[in-house]
Amino acid sequence: MNRSDLQRLSRIRLREARILLNNRSYEGAYYLLGYAVECAFKACIARRTRRYDFPDRKFAVDIYTHDLSKLLNLSGLEPEHRRESIRNPIFELNWTIVKDWSEQLVEGTVFCHGYRSGGEGSALGGNDCRRS
Repeated sequence: MNRSDLQRLSRIRLREARILLNNRSYEGAYYLLGYAVECAFKACIARRTRRYDFPDRKFAVDIYTHDLSKLLNLSGLEPEHRRESIRNPIFELNWTIVKDWSEQLVEGTVFCHGYRSGGEGSALGGNDCRRS
């Protein structure tokens, strides 16, 4: 899998997550959005990987994770992320929700149960979850 594949997968998962969100399937939207973010971070990591360099063993092991906080750090985007978090409180709020994502979907877990999304600022084009 290369950088273009990861970018394409990220866009596909984001599009699918929006469809689910628009249909009030919050758990599924959150689940797919986590994969979209993971693929986006991994695309950034792939960009930083030089074609003929042999990666450091720890780095190679570390990138095979679903931990979004770890991937943020490995992607090199942490300084930009920090600046945006300070500048935009909604961005920071959304990150506090997304960073805890796991590929282990827990049966019966409800994300934003009884809430709806709206407004600008979130990765799905909505604001933080608000009571319907």
